Amino acid sequence: MWFKPTDRLFKVVILLTILGSLKLLFVKPKDNLQSGYTPPNARAFNELEVFRKFNDGNDPVVVIIIVTAKDGDSVAQVPHLNEILNIVDYVGTHFPVKNFTYYRMCRNFCDVNEPIRQFRNGLLLNTARHLDRSKNDSNTNSSDDSDLIKLSFPIMQLFGRNLDLSPYFFGVEEYPSGDIDRISGTNIKYVKLVALHFRTPRPNEWTNDDALHWERLVGNYFKNEYNSSLIRPIAFSVAHTQDEIVRAGLALMPYIFVGFILMCIFAVTTVSISSAYTRQFSKIKIVYSLIGCITPLMATSTALGLLILFGLRPGSILCVTPFLILAIGVDDAFLMISAWNRIEIEMRNEIGSYKTIRERMALVLTDIGPSITITSLTNMLAFGIGIFTTPTPEIQLLCIANAVAIFLDYIFTITLFAAAMCIGGEIEMKQNNNYAKSIASVRKAPEPSMATTLLQNYCKYLSSGFTTILTLILLTIYLTKSIKCALMAKGCLTPEKLFLADSPMIEVNELHSKIIMPSYTFVTVFISEPGDLRNSSRRERMKELVSEFEAMPECKGSKFTHFWLRDYETYLESKNEEGDGSDLDDYMSTDLFKFLKWPEYESLGGFMKFDNETNRLTAFYVTIVYHGENQSDWTQRLKMLKAWRAIADRYKDIGASVYEEEALFTDQIDSLVATTLQTSLVILICMAMVCYIFMPDLFTVLIAISSTASICVGVFGFLTFWNIDFDPVSMATMIMSIGLSVDFPAHITFHYHRTGLNPNLKSVHERLAHSFSVIGFPLLQCSFSTVLFVLVLLLVPSYMSEVFTKAVVIVITLGTLHALIVVPAVLCALSNIYQYFLFMKNYKPSFIGTTKVADSFTTVEQLRSAFHTTTKSSIK
Repeated sequence: MWFKPTDRLFKVVILLTILGSLKLLFVKPKDNLQSGYTPPNARAFNELEVFRKFNDGNDPVVVIIIVTAKDGDSVAQVPHLNEILNIVDYVGTHFPVKNFTYYRMCRNFCDVNEPIRQFRNGLLLNTARHLDRSKNDSNTNSSDDSDLIKLSFPIMQLFGRNLDLSPYFFGVEEYPSGDIDRISGTNIKYVKLVALHFRTPRPNEWTNDDALHWERLVGNYFKNEYNSSLIRPIAFSVAHTQDEIVRAGLALMPYIFVGFILMCIFAVTTVSISSAYTRQFSKIKIVYSLIGCITPLMATSTALGLLILFGLRPGSILCVTPFLILAIGVDDAFLMISAWNRIEIEMRNEIGSYKTIRERMALVLTDIGPSITITSLTNMLAFGIGIFTTPTPEIQLLCIANAVAIFLDYIFTITLFAAAMCIGGEIEMKQNNNYAKSIASVRKAPEPSMATTLLQNYCKYLSSGFTTILTLILLTIYLTKSIKCALMAKGCLTPEKLFLADSPMIEVNELHSKIIMPSYTFVTVFISEPGDLRNSSRRERMKELVSEFEAMPECKGSKFTHFWLRDYETYLESKNEEGDGSDLDDYMSTDLFKFLKWPEYESLGGFMKFDNETNRLTAFYVTIVYHGENQSDWTQRLKMLKAWRAIADRYKDIGASVYEEEALFTDQIDSLVATTLQTSLVILICMAMVCYIFMPDLFTVLIAISSTASICVGVFGFLTFWNIDFDPVSMATMIMSIGLSVDFPAHITFHYHRTGLNPNLKSVHERLAHSFSVIGFPLLQCSFSTVLFVLVLLLVPSYMSEVFTKAVVIVITLGTLHALIVVPAVLCALSNIYQYFLFMKNYKPSFIGTTKVADSFTTVEQLRSAFHTTTKSSIK
C-alpha cells in the first residue's frame, strides 16, 4: 500500500518533466536587443516610434561592414579600395530574398557608398596623371587638373562637387602641414578602417524575419565564405547582434552537465562522510545524493517547458536558470538528509527501535520543513517581486522563470525527493540484519569527539563579550567600506557585455567606440510637422532648430550636416540665376520632386517623406555630426542625449524629435542604481514579513533582516569594487543575492529559537552548539556546493557568467561568515544581556520573545512527543 501512491507521484512528476523537456528541445531562443534591456517607460521608445513611423512603421534594413587591412596597413590604397568596392557591388547584386536584392530595394540609398568609389577613381586619375608627367617630363595643365580633383580629407572635391569622406574613413592620419602625396595627390597618409553602409527601407513584401534573414545572409557570407589576401570585412547588423547574444546564452548549456557531475560528486562525497560519521552509511545514501541533484534539474526543465508552452518568450537569458536552481535547489536535499540521519539517532537513543518510515519522514519535515519553506519562499518572493519592480523585460523574463522553477523545486523536494527517501528507508530497514548490534553501538555513551569539543569551545568563544565587541568592530569596518564602494556604483549596460569574449561583435564595438565615435557621432533630428514650406517663418523655425544643434561645442560643423533645405535653397539660387521658371512653385511639392531628380541631390530623397496621395511633404529628418575624444564615454553620451532632447523640446511646434541609435541603452544610466535600490528595499520588507510568519518575534526578525541587509550591502560594495557596473544583468544578480542571503540568518536564528524550548540546554553556548550541530554541516554543504557549481560558469567567457559567478561567490562567502560568526555572536550577546537583566537570580535559558516562539512551536514538540509515546507503548 505504501508504494502505490508513491508510484503515482513518480509517474506524474516524471510525465511533467518529460513534457517540459520535450518542449525545450524544439524551442528557438528569441531575444529583443532593442527593447529587452530598457525600461518600457524610457523616452527612447517614443523616439523609436517616431523613427519607425517615418519608415512606414518598420525598422529599416541596415548592415554596416567594417573593413580593415589584414596586414594593418592603410586601406586607402587602390588595391584595397578595389576589393572594398567589389564588396559594395557584390552585396548590391547578391543575397536575394523573395527576389529582392539590395540594388532593387535601396531607393535613394543605392549610391550611399559612392564617395568611396569616387575617391578610388580620383586616386587612379592622379596616379595616371603622375605617370604621364613622368613620361613627358612636363607639368602642363597640372593646375587645371588639380582644380578638378582634390582628394582632401574630410571633404574631397570631384569636378566641382563636394563629397564627405568622414562617414566612411576612420582612424585617418593626414600628412603634416597640409602636405599631399606627390603621386596620389591626397593629404591622407593612413586610414585604419573603411565603413560601408547598406541601408534601405524594408520592402512591403518582406516580413521582419525576411529582413533579419537578409542581414544574416550578408553577415554569414563575410564571416564564413569571403576570402581576400588584402582586407578583412566584418558585418554588423541587428540580426547578427541578436544572434551573438543568443550564442552567449546557449554557450552556457553544455556546462550544465559539467556542473551537474561536479555537484553529484560533491553531494555523494559529503553525504557519505556525514553518514559514515553517524554510523548510518549505506548505498541508499548515495542514491539520495543523486536524486537530490536530479530534482532541481527536473523542476527547472518542467518550469521552463510549461512557461514556454503557455507563451513565455524563450529569451537566451533563461539559460542561466538551470545553474541558479541547481545551485540553490540541492540545498534542500542536504538539509533533509541531515535531518533524516539525525532523527534516526535520536529515535535510537530514546526508544531503542525504529518507528514507521511514514512517521520518520513526518518528523523530518516537522524538523526541517519550516527552514526549507522559509528559504524557498524568500527566494520565490525575491524573484516574484523582481517581476513587478524590475523595469527591463529580459530580467522580468528571468525572474518569472526562476520564481516558478524554485516553486516547483520546493514541491518536488517535499514530494518526489521525500518519497524517494521513504522508499530508500524501507530498503535500508530490510537490509539491516545487524540492527540490534547497531543500536547497541549507538546507545553507548561515547566519549566526546574532537569535533564535539572543538564545537563546544567555538560556541563558548562566540558567546563571550570579547567576541561580541570584536565582531561589532569588524562589522562596522566592513559596512563602512562596503557602503563607500557601493556609493561609487554607476549604471551602464553596453552591448558588448551581452556577447562572448570571442564574438566578432566585441571587435566591432571596440572599433566603434575607440575609432569611429570620437571622430563621427551623429544624431538624427525628425521634423514630423513641417507645415506649409512657403511660410518663411516656418522655414526659419526649422533653420533655428538645426542651428541650435550645430551651436553645441562638440558639433563638427555645418558642412557635415545633412539638411535638405539648405541644398534646396542652393538649388533655387542656381535655378533663378539660369532663369529656369518662376518662383511661384518654390517650396511646392512639384518643385521638390524636380530638385530630387538632380543627381547630386537624389540621395536627399531618403531624408524626406511625402504623402502618397497629396504628394505633400509630411516629415523629414536632419543628421548633425559631433566629435570628441570622450564621445564613446556613456556619461558623456547621456549628457549629449539630454542636451539634444532639450533642444528638440523647444521646437514641439514643428514636431521635433531626436533619435540616437543607442539611446535605448543610454536611457538606463540614470535609473538603474535607483531602481536596484528600490527593488532591494521592497524585497527586504517582504522578506521580513515572511520571516515573521515563521519566527513571530520582532527582535529575531530584525536580526535576520539586518543580517540580510548587511550581506546585500556587501554584495553591492564588492561587485562595484570588482568593476561590475549596475545594469540589468547585475540587477538580476542582486535580486538573486537577496533571496540567497536570507537563507543563512534564517537557518541559524530559526534553530536557535527552537533550542529555547529544550530545558536540557541551560546556557547560551549550549543552545548555540546544539543549533550548529543541527544546521552547521548542511549549511557548509550548501555553501560549498553552490560556489563549486557556479564556478563552472567561468568556463564561459562572457560578462553574464562573470557577474553571476562573482555575485554568488560574494553572497555565499558573506552569508557563511554571517551565519557562522556574526549572527551567532549577536544572538548570544542579546541573550546574555536579556538574561543578565531579567534572570539575574534565577537563571533560565531564554531568548527575547521566548513566549511567542514557544507558542509557535508547541505543535511541533507535541507531535514529536506523540510519536515517541506511541512507540514506547508498542514496545511494551
